[in-house]
Order: sequence, then structure tokens, then C-alpha cells
Amino acid sequence: SSGINAEYGDPEDSHAINVKRLVGFKKPELVAACGLLTVPLTDKAGKNRKRRDLADQIVLKIETLFPLACQDCGEEYQIKLGDTPAATCFLCGQGAHDCKEVTGGNRKGHIWICQPCHAKNDFGIDRDEEGEVKDSPRREITPRTTKTQPTSRPGQSK
Repeated sequence: SSGINAEYGDPEDSHAINVKRLVGFKKPELVAACGLLTVPLTDKAGKNRKRRDLADQIVLKIETLFPLACQDCGEEYQIKLGDTPAATCFLCGQGAHDCKEVTGGNRKGHIWICQPCHAKNDFGIDRDEEGEVKDSPRREITPRTTKTQPTSRPGQSK
């Protein structure tokens, strides 16, 4: 057969192939692509990224621009370059759809993981045969006991 699938094969493999191809470019070319795609040149620790890491981040960023079905409402959506999505995937940077299901539940301190990353990673979540998350008993949280506070400070009279 011909076409993209014949040339690139499985999308999982094409990520690695595209990173390998980009690593062949000189660093100034990768830096220019990072500027266009708004990919940070440093990691979270502030260290400059090596060519392989830059290439990986460029491919990830490009992949986040592909159309995707919303895992909450099922509607197909696409994040465009320059958009600021309601949430971004903690693992790959994919932007979330702006449907009510996503924007209504996004609070500070919460992380969002897109469906493709959920499917690729085992988070220790117990699932049934259909892949649905099983109800798991909540762990009981025991409140901390507070120590009795002294009524006066050492060296002070009551």
C-alpha cells in the first residue's frame, strides 16, 4: 500500500523515527524550531536541553497539534499553535478540550492526563475487562493528633 501509513507505519514508531530524524539537524536549527513552537530550551531544573531532548520536545509539541477526540465529551477538537487550553497533559503537553466537562472540574493542584497517555502508562489503576476503572475502597485518613501545648513558655511564670 502507499501513503503515510506505508511510509511511517505505527504512530508509536513514528515518534521515535521523527526524533531520530530531527537529531540529525544542527542545534541552531532545532533552537529555531523550538522558538516557533514555543518549546522551552531549558528543562525544569534550568539546564540547557541537549539535541535529543530538544528533538523529542519538538515532536511532542507537533503531536499535540493533531486532532484528538475529547475523552470526556467525545467531540473531536484541535489545539492550535498559540492557544491556551484549559488544561494540558502532565506527561505530553496535549491540550484539553474546552468542553464543560473539562473546564468545570479543573482546579489548582489537579493534574490532567490525556487519554493516549493514560492508555500508554500503567498508573496502578485497577480496571475491568472493558478497561473501565473499578471502584476501589477509599483509604481511611487518620487525623493527626496534636500535642498538648504548654500553658506557659519555659522561663515564664503562669
